[in-house]
Amino acid sequence: MLDAHPNPALASTLRWDVLAWNRAASLLYGDFAARPERFRNGVWSMFMDPARRTQLPAWEEAAVKTVARFRLDAARAADRRDFDAIADELAAVSPEFARLWNDYEVVEVIEDVKEIVHPMLGKIGFEKVHLGYVEPDGRELRVSLYTPLPGESEARARRLFTS
Repeated sequence: MLDAHPNPALASTLRWDVLAWNRAASLLYGDFAARPERFRNGVWSMFMDPARRTQLPAWEEAAVKTVARFRLDAARAADRRDFDAIADELAAVSPEFARLWNDYEVVEVIEDVKEIVHPMLGKIGFEKVHLGYVEPDGRELRVSLYTPLPGESEARARRLFTS
């Protein structure tokens, strides 16, 4: 399914560990396969990947949303030890994460508009939709699909993803 989507698509756990991605996601966010598995996490990338900061024109706003959404996922988990482990680890190395984590904000976002600044193409706006999938054993996966906004974003995305 991910490879059939022409734009970025990711499959991740509710703890935001990225398990699978398509070529377009790698072109947008970098090569996930080159990262150590424990750092293929959306929350970790938000705070510890310097490239991520340059990609997001409103990084602080995105960081607030990220932590609030992550907190909601942690609250919904039957066993939140894995969530607490990454939160503790991140809080120890990122004062920004620690500050936001201690704010206790919670928010649910099913769809979102995300702007990414590509170093050669400029700003590309995407509509981002999350789809949930539950395994028979109760494990949940989240599939995130990105679709470029019409106009200039769509033209820039086409240049990036069809190269």
